[in-house]
Amino acid sequence: INNNMATLTEGAVPLSDWRLHCKERFTKVLAEIKEQMPGRIALVLDPKISGLLSLVVEFSAIKAMGVEKIYMFSSGVATLDTDCEVVVYLTHAHSSSLMKTIAAHVHYCSQRMRDAIAERHGTPEAHRGPEPVDKQFALIYVPGRFVTCDRILEEEGVWGIVRTFECDALLLVPFDNDVLSMGMEGVYRQVYLDDDSTPLYYAARALYEFQKLYGDIKVVKGRGRHAEDVAELLYNMRYRKQKRKARERAMVEASASAVSDKRAKSSAEISKLSIPEYIEHMKATQPIEPRSAKEAAAEATPKKFSTLILFDRSVDPLTPMCTPLTYEGLVDELFHIQNTIVELDENIVTFDRKKDKEEAGGAPAPAPDAKPVLKKQALNSTDPVFAVVRDMNFSALGAYLHDTAQNVRDQREERHKATTVTQLRDFVAKLGSLQKVHQALQIHINLAEKILTLTRESGFRSRLDTEQTILAGPDTKEGGADRYSEFIDKSLMNDAGLFMSLRIMIMMSLTGLMTPRNFDVYRKEFLTTHGYDHIGTLLNLERLGLLQPQEGRVTFATLRKALRLLVVDVDEKNPQDVAYVYSGYAPISIRLIESATLPGYWRTREMMDLYPALGPSFEYYINKAGDRIEEREEYVPPIPPSIKKLMAMNTIVVNPKLDKVAKIINPLNLPDVIPGMPNVINPLNLPQFANPQAISKITAKLGMETGQSSATTFAAFRDGSGDKSDKASTKGDKVSGDKLSGDSKGTGGGTGPAGAGSEKAGEGEAGGVDKAADTPPSVTLVFFIGGVTYTEIAALRWLSKNTKTKYVVAATSIINGDTLLDSLTGL
Repeated sequence: INNNMATLTEGAVPLSDWRLHCKERFTKVLAEIKEQMPGRIALVLDPKISGLLSLVVEFSAIKAMGVEKIYMFSSGVATLDTDCEVVVYLTHAHSSSLMKTIAAHVHYCSQRMRDAIAERHGTPEAHRGPEPVDKQFALIYVPGRFVTCDRILEEEGVWGIVRTFECDALLLVPFDNDVLSMGMEGVYRQVYLDDDSTPLYYAARALYEFQKLYGDIKVVKGRGRHAEDVAELLYNMRYRKQKRKARERAMVEASASAVSDKRAKSSAEISKLSIPEYIEHMKATQPIEPRSAKEAAAEATPKKFSTLILFDRSVDPLTPMCTPLTYEGLVDELFHIQNTIVELDENIVTFDRKKDKEEAGGAPAPAPDAKPVLKKQALNSTDPVFAVVRDMNFSALGAYLHDTAQNVRDQREERHKATTVTQLRDFVAKLGSLQKVHQALQIHINLAEKILTLTRESGFRSRLDTEQTILAGPDTKEGGADRYSEFIDKSLMNDAGLFMSLRIMIMMSLTGLMTPRNFDVYRKEFLTTHGYDHIGTLLNLERLGLLQPQEGRVTFATLRKALRLLVVDVDEKNPQDVAYVYSGYAPISIRLIESATLPGYWRTREMMDLYPALGPSFEYYINKAGDRIEEREEYVPPIPPSIKKLMAMNTIVVNPKLDKVAKIINPLNLPDVIPGMPNVINPLNLPQFANPQAISKITAKLGMETGQSSATTFAAFRDGSGDKSDKASTKGDKVSGDKLSGDSKGTGGGTGPAGAGSEKAGEGEAGGVDKAADTPPSVTLVFFIGGVTYTEIAALRWLSKNTKTKYVVAATSIINGDTLLDSLTGL
């Protein structure tokens, strides 16, 4: 596979350091095995692990660590013969089904060893071969030990023969510059259906290890019950341990001062002490244990992320059920991307000119029933074409591919215009990158043609139309109430697939369109078409609340309006809203994450009343002592450099104890400006700590750059007698709630306590006030518990490009509607 690993250096936060960290953790485990079990190593890989491992360590590097042969787990592993002295199994902790295969292989090797010894004893010494060497076995659990697996090994009689190790190198694997995944399939079933909290623990542990490298994230927000669980686990791992060590250190210091007189004992006095007294004396005189190097390094680590957002998939199960319309989303929907790798027909990936000529010359075509040969193709940012088109709406893809092909053609024609040595050298210098773009372009043109063929089918078009009708509501289109019913009937009658009709039924249920009568009819038709062994599947969906008749008030219509989930006349080629990923529908998850940039928005009671199914929300900050501060009024955010400079000039001070709407500027010597609130001024009603340009603009309007009296200027603002031009210039800077509108772009310019300021507020600043450099964009880590879709990743990338907040996406896995439902099938 070419270009399997992305460079990971072009994101808002370089993830190449994290990949190096994961690689070191894996090599450390292998080195430990090699030290305890000398000999040549044969590595047997769980197929679910091999893809993740290839994103962290090159297989050439694995062989350089002493691994001579690599095998994949299969039915034939139980009788695998290898001449290596050490057999190492690498498997996922939840792959308990593989434990019996491992035990069978251990028994097989042991029997082969006994047979070889018996045969050797029965052979004359002169004809005996080399003495057989007994094999050693090791098992590496990823990401950690699982008790069930140990119990199976014990029952199979190989516990103790197989040495077990734990490896957390694949706990959180970087897929691309802004995407990380734990690669844990079936988490939705484990957590939400089986009430297994193991994935939640590993999610918290992954975030804990991640913060060790990139610094603590002090602002934590989240929505959903299991998001709260992960946040609590993460806090316990990081801060409770820190606070306990701080208390122990304080107790040691207090104890040391209390027994300071014992430290001054002379050698003569010490010699007279009894043994218990001497031991007590030695304990008292031991130096106080300093803070460990790891603790000091953790506190000194630069903070790369400003905010952590934890999102529970159960809050928005509707989005995965929708058909994605971005290029990468469609590739995953139709061909299934696994660990950035997709298997495609060789005719799409391979370019054989001789083969093309043979086909053009009338060469015999392959048999119609011949199985297509599949080849693996990596899809990541190292592909120059895919890096651009991956997040495009598919309707805009054709024009871009055409323009790019024309551009490549024009550049290749430049070789005919090169007449000088310099021109030839310049052409040769860019020839390599040009060929790379040309090859990638051919692959994606072929792939786009294949997708276009599939999406032009009447069934796909009917499916999209049905989904749009459900999301918009049955009354928005003529005959809408019967359209989805007709589609389900046709899909069940034609046996269009297990999941296609289920996804439409779930969408109807989640949007409040599933009547009790339709619920009974669809279930009967579904079981008649797909078999009664899927009764368990329907029961699972009903238990999870994904498939049930609508009873009581319909809340999705209210939510659709409150979050503006539907956008009319969305521009798919030049999108102005995240709704372009579904051609007019904005995912609930993205709207909630987008709104998280507004301080306190998630905690509003109004939203909870509108849609209680969104689950509980939380938002807190962590101070230096490791205490969680959940009340915004108690939190004192960092002061921007521009305000610090003004404070140093004795111009303004900041009062964080005031109400959040009025705590920006506090000019001195204004005791009578606002009755009951001395020393406070907030003429533009700005949010707390707006950006430096907005502050400079205010100070300029107050006359501070000319030495004019602040009190006089504010009195003019208060009484309406100030300069009309000033008043006109502030007209666009008024605030609605906590959000500065005016010239603000997108949905806000930042997250956390700093709020969102106008991106153009600095225009027209007075020259007397220093134009402090913009604070760097805040980087938010969004972690999806239960899986994230490629359309949600595309929407967050759009927000990163169009707002001041940059997003890095992490998840337990990358899913779509089919993979999510596949994990819920059966009892």
